Amino acid sequence: MKSFRKLLQYLKPYMFFAIIGPLFMVLEVAMDLIQPTIMQHIIDVGIANRDLNYVIKMGLLMIGAAALGLVGGLGCMMYSTKAAVNFATDIRKDVFAKIETFSSNNRDSFGTGKLLTIVTNDITSIQSA
Repeated sequence: MKSFRKLLQYLKPYMFFAIIGPLFMVLEVAMDLIQPTIMQHIIDVGIANRDLNYVIKMGLLMIGAAALGLVGGLGCMMYSTKAAVNFATDIRKDVFAKIETFSSNNRDSFGTGKLLTIVTNDITSIQSA
């Protein structure tokens, strides 16, 4: 829990993006889930009653739902990516600054490969979580 709190401080400047990204995902999923219901109404009401105006109106509503779903997907991708990339960049900067304070003996004891793994792969794993 202590480590999580420490990581959370890196996310705080990007909290708006971290919250709005999933909200856009909710919009995307809601629009994806409403489309079969609209199609059901087109078939059960519009086609069954041979009401072309109803079919067109519901078809336009379905296109609107798909467009809103697209906006939700794009918003989710943009904001979530912005939060994740900036979060990882800040961690990388701090880890690099900490490594810079190591003496040459400390750096040699860790090894260049281990330090590079920490700065790249380990932080990327945290970013993806």
